[in-house]
Amino acid sequence: MAEDIPHTAPPSAVDWRRRDRASDRRDGGGRHAASDHARATDAYERLGPPPHAIADALSVQGVPKADLTPAVRRALGQLMGEIDRLRQDLDAAREGGGASFDVRERAEHLPLLGARLLERTLRLRLQAAAEGGPMPAVVFLYAGNYEAIRAREGLAAAEAVYHAMAGALVRSRGGDEVAGAIGGASAVMLVPFDGHVDRLWARARSLAQAVGAPVPWRSETLRVGVLVGVHVPRPGERPSDAFWQAEQAARRLV
Repeated sequence: MAEDIPHTAPPSAVDWRRRDRASDRRDGGGRHAASDHARATDAYERLGPPPHAIADALSVQGVPKADLTPAVRRALGQLMGEIDRLRQDLDAAREGGGASFDVRERAEHLPLLGARLLERTLRLRLQAAAEGGPMPAVVFLYAGNYEAIRAREGLAAAEAVYHAMAGALVRSRGGDEVAGAIGGASAVMLVPFDGHVDRLWARARSLAQAVGAPVPWRSETLRVGVLVGVHVPRPGERPSDAFWQAEQAARRLV
């Protein structure tokens, strides 16, 4: 039966010395011939790991074990905690039939002007003021503890605080006042300024009190730490600069 098994032809013998001499001639008599490179490559392959060997180096989230310093471990822990909170928020939203997604709506889904339209409105009012109309003042309101709530309770809780804050600002709007948002956890009210600073600050305090009302969230109540900044634009000042000045002046009212 063994005679029935076909045998492959034996490999032909190779005269390495003759090939080495031919390689030496092709290389112009250099110091390192092809045989030298072949032997070096063979030695390197013997010393190195097998090509299909599994690496023994451990990693966490793609970070090698050698790079896992205490600071990196803390950052990874915070990241994984945030991912877990987001997953819990999504699960709660699905269980509630999608109602929880309402708290994630930003200012553009409320009756607030977006940043571009708010800037355009302020520009038009500044032009009207240059022609004798009332000067608009910028009241900047910011949820100062937004990031702290997000880190402690999750993104949905922080968005609930901002949603309640923006809604309270809209409900407090009166007369020729215009409510809008310029980004982040902030909101802006354009208030006509009649030249009385005390009256302007009284209005700013009343707005801060309205938007700073505690927000019910699940089984607890979240406090809103509101920062308030007031700025009266100067003649020729750009709207973006006026918003920036009001933001820089923002302080927590005691």
